[in-house]
Amino acid sequence: MNNKSAKLLSILSGCKPDDEYLAKQSLMNSIVHSVEYQALLRRSSFIKACGSVLKAGALATYSVEELKNLKKAVPAIEDFLQNLMYSLKNGACPRLREEDRPSFFIRDELERLTKRLENGDGKNYTNIAPEDCMCIFEPDTVKELGDKFLELPANCDDYETAIANLMHGKKYCISQKEIIKAEEDYQAQVENYLEKAQSGKNRVFSFRLLRFAVMAMFVFIPWWIGRLYGNISSDWTIISMVGIIVVAIACWIWREK
Repeated sequence: MNNKSAKLLSILSGCKPDDEYLAKQSLMNSIVHSVEYQALLRRSSFIKACGSVLKAGALATYSVEELKNLKKAVPAIEDFLQNLMYSLKNGACPRLREEDRPSFFIRDELERLTKRLENGDGKNYTNIAPEDCMCIFEPDTVKELGDKFLELPANCDDYETAIANLMHGKKYCISQKEIIKAEEDYQAQVENYLEKAQSGKNRVFSFRLLRFAVMAMFVFIPWWIGRLYGNISSDWTIISMVGIIVVAIACWIWREK
């Protein structure tokens, strides 16, 4: 149907407002001949993303009210899809959830989400093709690594490949900021562990040094007594010292175990 026929149909529909068939035909032709709809048709990725809603066969199944809403929403669809596809690799897509999915029949929802996508920034790791952009709203699409970060190679220098291998073909869109934050937290934990380990080694060394000093003091007690009071012979002094040394060594070995 050409533009003249579409205008004539619109006039007829206006003359018979209660004729649902004429109203639907007028709205469908108005949508199909709109500049925005034609622009969507020229982008194969756009049509693949929303084709089930906008294809001619689908339009015929909608009510008059749905067609009216769709006619208002069509001008906002192109901007929405363009921002969504861009945000897969550079933007807010990892923060989108199933409940964020907009209706192609509600212009306000499309415009609101478009603004949200425009405000997002930062690189993402993803294997989602532009034409599959709507799968970002599906619950099976992975948007956070969480504890799976620990399954990535240590000191990784190619997260793009590492994440792809980890996901085993699952759809994913992971923020680089999440990876950087997880890496920083992991390094902080490692450093904290090493500090505690070193602190523990220092305490053990200090304790051993103190224990050695105390043992040395007890070893020389017989010699000091003999020197001060002369009541112990030199032989007994040596025997006592040797006995204390043996006991001290045995105690040392037992404590180390």
